[in-house]
Amino acid sequence: MVNGKAKGSAFERILANTLSKRFAEATGLTNSFRRNVDSGSFFGGTNARRITTHDTDSACFGDIQTPRNFRFNIECKAYATPPSLGQLAKGSCPMLDKWLAQAEADASNAGKIPALIIKWNHTPVLVVIPQGFDVEPFMMYQGRMVLTLDAWLALPETHFFKEQ
Repeated sequence: MVNGKAKGSAFERILANTLSKRFAEATGLTNSFRRNVDSGSFFGGTNARRITTHDTDSACFGDIQTPRNFRFNIECKAYATPPSLGQLAKGSCPMLDKWLAQAEADASNAGKIPALIIKWNHTPVLVVIPQGFDVEPFMMYQGRMVLTLDAWLALPETHFFKEQ
């Protein structure tokens, strides 16, 4: 039996390393992304109410701590079974809808753009982001662009970083 928490944590570490390597030149650091030790749990989901009762100046929302000028707030999900093609085509996948709501709430609290990064077994890693970027999506889901992680990471740095 697979421990879901351990699987998710491992995916977050792998993704943080991938992002750090991809953006090492842009950030000047070898480890500019890292797994959020709270992994969104302190302010995320049902704990979002804490935003009104705690200092959030140094809060990290989402699953990956990113450089301050990185445009995206990253929510990661690693799950065994992907939804059916029918669910995706109809734009009706309750699991994905729940994850998107969480990603969008955390991104709103962080003042960033939501990026939901999903790894299902035996499929490419996917990234779900809002429309408005000059990129051809793999597919659309409820008005959001779905890209492969490789296609997303191939975009220029200006797509990812705010000017300082």
